[in-house]
Amino acid sequence: MKSTSSIMSHLTHAYAYRYEPEQRGRMMILWWRALLVCFGVAVVSMALCGYATFEHVLLPEVDAVPHADMSRVIFERSMLAHILDMFDARATRYDEIKAMSVIADPSK
Repeated sequence: MKSTSSIMSHLTHAYAYRYEPEQRGRMMILWWRALLVCFGVAVVSMALCGYATFEHVLLPEVDAVPHADMSRVIFERSMLAHILDMFDARATRYDEIKAMSVIADPSK
């Protein structure tokens, strides 16, 4: 408790005589130290929030996918044919949209 009262007495003394040249240096040191502490706390909290976001949102959940199914993916012939038909339909739809109309350049 003595250190807290000592710190407060130094702060009140430095603030009371803040216009004196000797105290101005002390006030600047306190100011920059406080800014560095605030910046450090902000950086650490952003790093922790970023890690938490990466850990819980971006990484897949381990329990959602069984480990035995991850080793090998089995395709059936009918499912593969359906997927290929979907890709062909997508390419056809892209060509239809591309040939629909030409958008005029608004700058001309």
